[in-house]
Amino acid sequence: MDEGQGADVRYIVQLGDIHAGSTLSVMPESFLTTDGNPVGQNKLQKAIWSHWLKMRAWLTERIGGEPYAVILMGDMIEGKHHRTQQIWTESPSEQIEAACQVLEPVCEPARAVFGIRGTECHVGQDRESVVYYRMGVGLSSDGRYHGEHHLRLRVGSHLFSAAHHIGATSRSYLEASGLGIAMGAEMLEAMMGDESVADVYLRAHRHRYGYFANSSAALCVSPAWQALTNHGHKVVTGARVEVGCVLWDVSDRNKLPTHEAFIARPVKRQTVCIGG
Repeated sequence: MDEGQGADVRYIVQLGDIHAGSTLSVMPESFLTTDGNPVGQNKLQKAIWSHWLKMRAWLTERIGGEPYAVILMGDMIEGKHHRTQQIWTESPSEQIEAACQVLEPVCEPARAVFGIRGTECHVGQDRESVVYYRMGVGLSSDGRYHGEHHLRLRVGSHLFSAAHHIGATSRSYLEASGLGIAMGAEMLEAMMGDESVADVYLRAHRHRYGYFANSSAALCVSPAWQALTNHGHKVVTGARVEVGCVLWDVSDRNKLPTHEAFIARPVKRQTVCIGG
């Protein structure tokens, strides 16, 4: 999608990486499989669910009844990837249903909902589209999918550019460089393609909040709702878990949109002590 016209909203909710189906991610408080078997939350999921409810309350308080839109940033389901056994179901329909139950209270009251396509090893070719369809996301520009690889969304005078992927790094002290490089690269690509240059860039994928801005543009990475998997422990060994979302205020048409982030840390690494 090149550029779309946004709804008349004051707020944009940036929310992604739900990874429904993972034993390490947010899931409904109680869930029935298609065969009627109940699936409950483990200790970690109870902690994550508690923060999910706090996030919903935080959004309700901050938004205060004003019109808002939601951008779902991809990876709504976990799928079965890297030979993982850290899933409570392999069934795509059950993962999709769990994602919808989690997302519905946030998406249903929204003036508009937009969807970004996630990573294929998680969401497949089209499974995430079902989640987006049920959340009210319209068809993509080619008419074949609910959601976009790259969404350019104009909200009043502001142009948002949203995509799921961005480079990741295990070197946290270089995060700002990665964000700035990604933002600058897309700004240059837009100029070379004779397109309007966005002023806000939204990304996900890294599973941690990040923000970089200069005088004319900003890039923000939304947190995830999943703890470190076995694969995560391999590729980002030292990373700590954080969950959350980002809320953008687009009411001032003459300034760069401002944002607030809801960030929570549901688990801390424990220290083992021996001796005196």
